Amino acid sequence: MIITYIGLSCFMIENKAGFRVCVDPFNDSPEWALGPRFPKEFKGQPFGANIVLSTEPDADHAYSPGDWLQHAPETKPNSNPFPGFDLRGTVIYEWNGDLNIAYSYTIDGIRLTHLADNAHVLTSEQIAEIGTPDILFISPSKPKMEGKEDVTTIENISLLKPKLVVWAHHIAPENLP
Repeated sequence: MIITYIGLSCFMIENKAGFRVCVDPFNDSPEWALGPRFPKEFKGQPFGANIVLSTEPDADHAYSPGDWLQHAPETKPNSNPFPGFDLRGTVIYEWNGDLNIAYSYTIDGIRLTHLADNAHVLTSEQIAEIGTPDILFISPSKPKMEGKEDVTTIENISLLKPKLVVWAHHIAPENLP
């Protein structure tokens, strides 16, 4: 599996066979732009993914120019490009109560979970739905809410017990390799 950071909360995950899942592609049109530009190409080809997952409808998590499936690695009818994918969605909430979906799925035998803009400690029901991820994509805690330090991210990492944590939902400097 190859995981490529695209920007904000967007990651491209490729399995061993070269099929792709794109999570949280962002809209970079001027009225929504948060800084990073969404790529027109991926690995020297027009940007394409076999599956696109958006954890919420906000512009920084949901964008589709319409031709991604045409530029995705080709699949054959009745084939299974993602054996054991086991996609599950768990309802979670932003700080303001907006609904998000935490996606959990398996690629090449590795369980991944993407927590979107979750801003609350997960309930026992949410933890049971998500399970134990191998890789957890999670947003950093908010600086200070109501005068106290927010430790939601640390608590959720402790509850989910992933093997690896990947920070999501940030703007990286443009000149990083």
